[in-house]
Formats: sequence, structure tokens, C-alpha cells
Amino acid sequence: MSDDIVRLKDSDLSVEGNVEKLFEEAGKIDHLVLNHAYSTMKELGDWTYEEINRHLITNVTASMLFIQAYSKQSSGGCITLFTSGQSKGPMSGEIPYAVSKEAISEIGRQSALVLGEKNIRVNVVNPGPTDTGYMDKESDIYQDIADRFNQKRWGTPDDIANLVLFLHSDKGSWITGEVISSEGGFNRFN
Repeated sequence: MSDDIVRLKDSDLSVEGNVEKLFEEAGKIDHLVLNHAYSTMKELGDWTYEEINRHLITNVTASMLFIQAYSKQSSGGCITLFTSGQSKGPMSGEIPYAVSKEAISEIGRQSALVLGEKNIRVNVVNPGPTDTGYMDKESDIYQDIADRFNQKRWGTPDDIANLVLFLHSDKGSWITGEVISSEGGFNRFN
């Protein structure tokens, strides 16, 4: 890990004031990557007011507050947010999550216009299914998903990190206000 990368302590982003505390802990930062998420599997009949709002507060409100805090302390740089490909196919068991992550796409588009005046670029990345260890590699579902990629493998964190590094480099300086899918040819409709 590079010395100039700040990894913040765990914090519940659904709690008011925690975004500001994290920014205070980090100090001045040049680039912002927002890959936090709250997700639960809930069928339509199991939704509650609290559960819906926990998705919205953690995924949407916290992202907006992070962007606001970054814009106050920066006069240039880059922000990357993460979405989940919900616009490419249904996520019927995770509708509160899917709705909250679709809002991220719009936050990116809208913020890019406003923050462009401060020389801050904002983009959104849809990484597609990425093997972060959350699924058993021996399961049938894991292999079924792997078979839906052109290379017959899941995306890796490095695959997505390479895109983020490009976006935050001088080579990505013309890219802002975009929602970029980097899914390795993933086919949802196999």
C-alpha cells in the first residue's frame, strides 16, 4: 500500500456525523473513491421503513455528504463512485439496494457538472460481479456467474483498480460525468 493512501477506520455511514468524522480523520485528500455499500436481500413483502432508509442513508446520503466535504477542501482532483449494474438487469431480491445504487449514477452526473467549475472530475464505475471473497468458489452459482464472462472468470479487485487508477491519472483527465461499466463482457441473460 502506498504511503499516500489513507484507509479510514470502519464507521457506520448511516449514523449522522460519521462522514464528517471520517473526513476530519483523513485530513486533506487529493482523490476520493467511494466504494462503500449497504445491501441486504429482502423480498418485496419484507421491506420495512427502517431497512429502505438504511440503504438510502448509507448509499446515497453518505455519498452526497462525502462529495460535499471533498468539494469544500479541494480545488481539483477526482471522485469515483461505485454502482452495481442495476440498470443493466433486474435485481429483484435487492430492490432497496438497486434503487439506492442507481441514485449513485445520477449523483455522479449531476456532481460532475457542478464540480467541474472547481476542476474536480466525477465518474461512476459499475464493476460487475467482482470476486471479493463474498461467495463460495465451489458453489454452482459462483461457476454459473464465471461462465457468463467472456474470459470465464469473475472480475478481480485489480481489474477495477486499474480503471480507477486510469480515471484518477492525467490520462483520464478528459473523462467526467460518466457511468462506466467495466464488466468483462458479463452476460446477465444467459
